[in-house]
Amino acid sequence: MVRSRLVHPSCTAEARARVWREVLRRRREQGEPWGTVAVGSTVPGLRRALARLPRLAEVEACEL
Repeated sequence: MVRSRLVHPSCTAEARARVWREVLRRRREQGEPWGTVAVGSTVPGLRRALARLPRLAEVEACEL
């Protein structure tokens, strides 16, 4: 639910940054599962960024 709201076009960069800061704060103060949440939160953005890069070599899906 949070993820779908964060990727919605109406969500501002400031709102996304606030959520990210909160996740990182919780990771520092509470430990797991917040580390997993932080890593999992980056995956969609990393995949989008990789999709924009030119294909220099074939990469298996399991390598992402």
